[in-house]
Amino acid sequence: MKRIALLSLVLALTVLVAACGGDDKNSPTGIVKHMVNAFEKSDSFNWKQSFCDPNLANLTLLGEQDGVDFSFKNTSYKAQNKTDNSAEVAFSGTVESDIGGVKVSKDLAWAVDVEKHDGEWCITSITDVDF
Repeated sequence: MKRIALLSLVLALTVLVAACGGDDKNSPTGIVKHMVNAFEKSDSFNWKQSFCDPNLANLTLLGEQDGVDFSFKNTSYKAQNKTDNSAEVAFSGTVESDIGGVKVSKDLAWAVDVEKHDGEWCITSITDVDF
C-alpha cells in the first residue's frame, strides 16, 4: 500500500512540475528554445524577450497573421564555444508552414549568438548556415 501511495505522489509531482515548467531560459540552448517556441506559437511577447537588442525583436511574427501556422520538427540545439557570458548555439530543424492552405516544409540551420546581459541569456544575432 505504501508503494502505491509513494508512486501516486511521485506521479503527481511529475505532472505538477511539467505543468508549471516552461522554457529554461537560463542557458544558451534554453534561450534559443524559448525563442523557437515563441515563434511557433506566434507569441510576440516571449519572442521579444528572447533578444538582447529590442530592435532585433521588432520583427512582426508572420504567424500572428490569420491563416498562418508554423511548426518545428526534428530540432537540435548544441551550445558551442561557451564561456561564462557568451556562446554560439547551432540550431537545426525543419520548419513546416501553412500559409492560407499552402503547406511548405524547409530545413533550417542557424548559428545563434547568445550573451548574458544582467545575468540573463539573450540572443544577439541569428545567421543562416548552409547545409
